[in-house]
Amino acid sequence: QQMTADTEFRVVLLGDAISTTESCNLLLIDLSTPAARSTAIDTCTRGLLIDLHDVAVVMGGAGVDPDDALSPERAGQIELFYRELIERFGGELRVYAAELVTEVE
Repeated sequence: QQMTADTEFRVVLLGDAISTTESCNLLLIDLSTPAARSTAIDTCTRGLLIDLHDVAVVMGGAGVDPDDALSPERAGQIELFYRELIERFGGELRVYAAELVTEVE
């Protein structure tokens, strides 16, 4: 496909969206308020150059799944974390779902 000014860039991420690295453990970091999520975004992206300007992001495998050990409240906080992170760096989170079924263009 030839790239034009109207071409939409998409990033598709597949996985559970649960970082458990020492510096960004989403199971332990406070994500309960917008301020806490902002601090977590700063912590988790420190040293990274992220430019998602005009990028549509699709996250499949993320969110609440019937087999999840996460509470729906914590899963919701993690979703908000990603929505706010992606928005901060100029992107738009279009899909955040445990099961990803989509039509291919």
